Amino acid sequence: MLETLVDGYDVTLGTIVDRVQVTDEAVKVRAGEAEFGAEAVLVSVPLGVLKSGNIAFDPPLSESRQGAINRLGMGLLDKVYLRFEDVFWDSDVDLIGYLGLRRGYFSEWVNMYKYTGEPILLGFNAASVAEELSEQADTEIVDQAMTALRNMYPAA
Repeated sequence: MLETLVDGYDVTLGTIVDRVQVTDEAVKVRAGEAEFGAEAVLVSVPLGVLKSGNIAFDPPLSESRQGAINRLGMGLLDKVYLRFEDVFWDSDVDLIGYLGLRRGYFSEWVNMYKYTGEPILLGFNAASVAEELSEQADTEIVDQAMTALRNMYPAA
């Protein structure tokens, strides 16, 4: 999809940009010692990069844009992919919700089978639950994910 969107444009990947300078005539993008020029530039970076201030904008971003960046928050979101021999869940659904005994533990699942044809479920954990799980070994995390799935699909 991206290849179609950038057809005819010079796209450079894997380059750390440290300055974007906009003038009436052009845009200059500096990445270390390298400098690129263009009529326009699309800046697409993670929120954390914008918050860090590691990219200097000249002229500076407007107060409203910088304010929006400052107000936006980030959190932790962990994903666990599990591959099975067969699909034991509804293969037509996109998302599967789960309300377990422990609030927020493996409460959202994506049915990857619908998109890949492979019997894979993707489980999410966010915020404090993700932080807690990040302290555990992979085997413990998989055990908890499997416990949630066994509770959701006891006959499987």
